[in-house]
Amino acid sequence: MPSTSTTTAVRGGRRPRAGVAGGLALAVVAALAVATAPAATAAPGAQAAVVVPPVDAEGYSVILDGSQESFDMWAYAGDGGFDLNDDGTVTSRVGEDGGFGTLWYPAKELGDFSLKLEWRDDAPGAADVRGNSGVQVRFPDLSQPLAGCPTTFDGNEQNNLSWIAVNCGHEIQINDSAEVEGNDPRKTGSVYGFADIGLAAGNTTPKGEWNELEIRVIDQTYTVLRDGVVINTYENLPGVPFPGRPNDPDSSSRGLTGYVGLQAHGADQDRVSFRNVRVQEISPFTDVAGSIFSAQISWLVNSGITTGWENPDGTLEYRPLAPIARDAMAAFLFRLADEPGYQAPDVSPFVDVATDDLYYREIAWLAENDISTGWVDPVTGDAEFRPLAPIGRDAMAAFLYRMADEPAFEAFPVSPFTDLTPSTPFYTEISWLVSEGIAFGWLGNDGSAIYRPVEPINRDAMAAFLFRYDKAGFTAAD
Repeated sequence: MPSTSTTTAVRGGRRPRAGVAGGLALAVVAALAVATAPAATAAPGAQAAVVVPPVDAEGYSVILDGSQESFDMWAYAGDGGFDLNDDGTVTSRVGEDGGFGTLWYPAKELGDFSLKLEWRDDAPGAADVRGNSGVQVRFPDLSQPLAGCPTTFDGNEQNNLSWIAVNCGHEIQINDSAEVEGNDPRKTGSVYGFADIGLAAGNTTPKGEWNELEIRVIDQTYTVLRDGVVINTYENLPGVPFPGRPNDPDSSSRGLTGYVGLQAHGADQDRVSFRNVRVQEISPFTDVAGSIFSAQISWLVNSGITTGWENPDGTLEYRPLAPIARDAMAAFLFRLADEPGYQAPDVSPFVDVATDDLYYREIAWLAENDISTGWVDPVTGDAEFRPLAPIGRDAMAAFLYRMADEPAFEAFPVSPFTDLTPSTPFYTEISWLVSEGIAFGWLGNDGSAIYRPVEPINRDAMAAFLFRYDKAGFTAAD
């Protein structure tokens, strides 16, 4: 049985926590989220302490290692909770009124990954009394309500934020109960509701034994292994209703990035312990490991927006810290807009872009949709695109604002950044980008907020911009 709890779970929101950096870590970027109200200004904030998850011999970052410091990096949403035991395990417990909740790791949003952990059924009572739990993967932030991810069960409001993880993520079931009436028929290794398996497929073990569970998620393919053996594989195709719950979101609500968590179920016997929770990000690129925007780069790949560069030895690079050139940026936006039927004109709109140039079609699309006008010579009227020049953070704001069809927006009357004023070129566009949570600034050495408008945008930050733009629901101009 688990030892006495040494800490209690936090209900309904995030724990106070430090930032993280390193292989899996969300590094302290000195990024400052500026308030979205037009009249608000940035509030300087202190940088958080850095906590780096240890890396095991397999190269996995250990995000729950049995220490209080590691446990404090997690947050809790919903009913019930988890306790950290004296032996370093954590055990789920039921809330006063039943219901369930999710212990989740908010320090890092993941793209493609392998998650490994050990679990043990610690249900009290006879051998045939079994606990129910699960591992939640690829779900959104659980710290507050989220439009499009209801906290409902078949349309009925539950007033429990952990339902966001259910309706907009996948649960990998933990449940070795007998296949008898009254027990949940979805057994360990099921992708809950969408790819269910029984006891025989799940390689059941007796209660009280430790098991290893691995969950690999690549693009929209989920592979579940128990003690090193594949027990389930599922491809998350769009538009599949949740079986038996037609009033909840279908499979399309499960995206290409998200967080991971452990579930506390709602019955008295649902006591399941976990230890040694570790994760390794998976990327086709050799140079992305440790990037703070690795999940967003993974999304870029799985969305068909980038392929990177192939080296002579066949390996791929993304070159995350290289500035993105204007021609490559045009290609990224074109692919994001998904315009495969577009026909480029026979005459180039720019004197420095030939019709047989790489990305000519994409650049012409950008011009035709008034996303870019380039530079116009006041004497000749000729327009230049300057395809190989890096694009600045100010111009990128303008491109995305125009691509969103220039939504009505009132810029901040007082600049939230010390290096911008309302008369700065593209000030309205930058204000819009910040207000939508697509771009952030930095804290300067003196604690003031800066945006660095003319600084070239790197390829990793470009991935983050496009990811947030897409998540915000913006589309290309018609």
